[in-house]
Amino acid sequence: MSLKSIMGPVSSEDNSFGIPKKLQGVPKHDADSGNYHSHDKKVEGIMNQPIVYSTNNSSYVIHHGDKKPNSKPDLIIIHPSKPEEVYHDSKVVTDSTTITTTTKYSPYPSPNSNMQTTSSTGTVGEMPANSKTNNHGQVMINRGRSNSLENSSTHFKPHTGGDIRWDAVNAASKGFPLNLSNFRLLKRLGYGDIGSVYLVELRGTKAYFAMKVMDKASLASRNKLLRAQTEREILGLLDHPFLPTLYSYFDTDKFYCLVMEFCSGGNLHSLRQKQPNKHFTEEAARFYASEVLLALEYLHMLGIVYRDLKPENVLVRDEGHIMLSDFDLSLRCSVSPTLVKSSSVNVSNGGNSTSNNGILDDEFAVQGCMQPSTFFPRILPSKKNRKSKSDFGLFVNGSLPELMAEPTNVRSMSFVGTHEYLAPEIIRGEGHGSAVDWWTFGIFLYELLHGTTPFKGSGNRATLFNVVGQPLRFPETPQVSFVARDLIRGLLVKEPQKRIAYKRGATEIKQHPFFEGVNWALVRCAMPPHVPDPVDFTQYATKETPSSADKRIPEVKGDEMTRVFWKSIKDKLISPFVELDIKYFDLGLPNRDATNDKVTVESAEATLKYNVAIKCATITPDEGRMKEFNLKQMWRSPNGTIRNILNGTVFREPIICRNIPRLVSGWNKPICIGRHAFGDQYRATDIIIKGPGKVKLVYEPSNGTEVKKEMEVFNFTGAGGVALAMYNTDESIHAFAEASMNTAYQKKWPLYLSTKNTILKKYDGRFKDIFQEVYENDWRSKFEAAGIWYEHRLIDDMVAYALKSDGGYVWACKNYDGDVQSDFLAQGFGSLGLMTSVLVCPDGKTIEAEAAHGTVTRHYRVHQKGGETSTNSIASIFAWSRGLAHRAKLDGNVRLLDFTNKLEAACVGTVESGKMTKDLALLIHGPKVTRSKYLNTEEFIDAVAEELRFRLSSKAKL
Repeated sequence: MSLKSIMGPVSSEDNSFGIPKKLQGVPKHDADSGNYHSHDKKVEGIMNQPIVYSTNNSSYVIHHGDKKPNSKPDLIIIHPSKPEEVYHDSKVVTDSTTITTTTKYSPYPSPNSNMQTTSSTGTVGEMPANSKTNNHGQVMINRGRSNSLENSSTHFKPHTGGDIRWDAVNAASKGFPLNLSNFRLLKRLGYGDIGSVYLVELRGTKAYFAMKVMDKASLASRNKLLRAQTEREILGLLDHPFLPTLYSYFDTDKFYCLVMEFCSGGNLHSLRQKQPNKHFTEEAARFYASEVLLALEYLHMLGIVYRDLKPENVLVRDEGHIMLSDFDLSLRCSVSPTLVKSSSVNVSNGGNSTSNNGILDDEFAVQGCMQPSTFFPRILPSKKNRKSKSDFGLFVNGSLPELMAEPTNVRSMSFVGTHEYLAPEIIRGEGHGSAVDWWTFGIFLYELLHGTTPFKGSGNRATLFNVVGQPLRFPETPQVSFVARDLIRGLLVKEPQKRIAYKRGATEIKQHPFFEGVNWALVRCAMPPHVPDPVDFTQYATKETPSSADKRIPEVKGDEMTRVFWKSIKDKLISPFVELDIKYFDLGLPNRDATNDKVTVESAEATLKYNVAIKCATITPDEGRMKEFNLKQMWRSPNGTIRNILNGTVFREPIICRNIPRLVSGWNKPICIGRHAFGDQYRATDIIIKGPGKVKLVYEPSNGTEVKKEMEVFNFTGAGGVALAMYNTDESIHAFAEASMNTAYQKKWPLYLSTKNTILKKYDGRFKDIFQEVYENDWRSKFEAAGIWYEHRLIDDMVAYALKSDGGYVWACKNYDGDVQSDFLAQGFGSLGLMTSVLVCPDGKTIEAEAAHGTVTRHYRVHQKGGETSTNSIASIFAWSRGLAHRAKLDGNVRLLDFTNKLEAACVGTVESGKMTKDLALLIHGPKVTRSKYLNTEEFIDAVAEELRFRLSSKAKL
């Protein structure tokens, strides 16, 4: 994507800040905070064998390439034309190569001896067992990397050895991997680009965790499986008091799940908002910054560039200390930490040195990061003599031992970060390394102290230009100390090579006078500025039974063939496994007629009350049905009545089975049709004109503020003809727009609205205008943050595009268009029997899941005569699964949600195993399909039940 698409047109004349016209990759945006990311591969390097060096204050991990402790650290060389490929100077390393090591780190005194080795692959310098030598004598290391997460409970780690949550995990697992059914969802804490985070309870333990749940299909469709895997791998490496603990990870048929510590204090962004004048005191900022600094130091030691530091990602634990979160944008690379002695620093004479290391005064420093200071290290002179060993506790024999742990050689071209936190080198597309973390650390500290970020502009475009081209400025208020401003200036240097900590990392920042008095070895023993109030977990107490829905579910029965197998679905696939509190409504034509269709209205009202309903297919009577059922009148479509009451939009999406051929072979991803289920032709008034005369359209205002309007539609001069008047309302169109935007955003798919506004300039033009208004007012920023878009297209152009596309978007259609295009979509993907149908209210909270395939009248006639039928019931089964899944999400019922996932997987798995009804067998085998190739109606449901029982059993992969 060109920079023009992000920031508007940039001419060569006004592009004075060195920003390239094009950036690598397509910028995307994180939903929770505005994080860019691209689809570029992230650089993954080599974790060298570690040596742990202990001082009297700290225990550090040092990596060397051979057994000699003082040997030259291994180098990482980045190929200039392929930044995602990492080369080792002494070994040939392919893209799929890594050496797995276990690294141990503690920021506190170590009881171990000064030198020790720890490795998962052998002692330092040994060749890993799975390695081999190629023809040139170079070491080749084979890595069998899986794309899926294995079910696993992680063993406890040293710094969490006394954590009672480990006891709960071990007690609940009983030697077996945990799975989704072991947890009860209590509350959604937040959501981001690749998943949602829930507060969960480990059943039977009263232990609470934060669980990140990521949808596999969504990740795969957006090429983000690698991000999820990277985050899981990084979390598995971490063992630090200010970083998350991964207690367990597992996957289901649909989800990846990470189980981590729940932080009751929210994040620093929300905590800052609660401070006087919405900024922290300098003392509080120093406390939080010191803990973040230690966390970043540890990450860099492991070869992890965080790339997503901001207050929203700094969580506050129960006791008030911090925990960094969200590692899906992090970059893994190689690093060779080395413990060296710096030049002597005379601290007894006020910090003065023979070298010219004086700090910039305020007058000169006003230029900020446009003209950075060049002294090194940044140690302020003081009016008082400094104590040689006091507060820092780091001096050894008059020198400072420095841990060189910066992965300075790595370069990534990915466009990642948050607008206000993006480093200049990222914006300029120059490639970036670990120095971006020190830039974001400077922005972070500035925001803590001032309540805002330094380069924030009127919009994203202005912000990016400010980051690259504007000098750093400090507001007059609040008052911030000189040393704080100096540190921020050193961090916010535009050129990364001149930025403080570029080579020496966190050690250089620790020595800055802003952190004077910080005892780094005892940071987590200090009293935090704020301790959160305890969480009252009794509010989440429940009497939930393992597989029961907590609230009632309206079940709406329908007509003909679907009514026949609806009972079999419930008896064989639902009732044996789930206890449901059903509120029953019979929308069969006889009962609708007997109640004067009141039952239809009552079912819709129940849906609004309970926020969910599961509906069988129903009949809309015509003249033939009037006679067949001896009806009092030709009742309206029950779907139309329900949709009008719910003010909903119908979304239909294909169920993809890999062995079912698609007429449109290029459709590799689903397409979701959103049909505005109100008005237009379906509520039109039509008339047959017999003879000459005029048809007029008359509007009589009832508010008395407007005059009566009368328009001539047509003057019939011949034998007559036909005419109609149709309508829609702003309220309904607005609800249609909201539901469509909501659905596209939840799926992280682009949204298209199709009309024919070139013909119906006012009628269809109104749809176009309202959609654009809703998008601009409520959704644009969210869509851009998620890397998706909204666009209006003419209906004919959209149909042509659909046939050429590969899928993966939401298509919002007017009522009649949606009716037609959903059937067109069904046939293109294979069958109307392989379509889900969900009626969604504007807020997304209330849905009605319904069967999309109609009542299958032809099969019903065969059934009435006692003949064998082979009717596809998958769409009806998915009506049950989608309705129950929504109930489960509303109630936080994890086991019910897991059941619905397995029910859908059982349907698809049955078909993909070759067991299917005749309509699907015809698609595979053609019109001469034999009886042995398909099952009858009941046999197919039995086959699904068998597959479901297997998936629910302990033998199945959970």
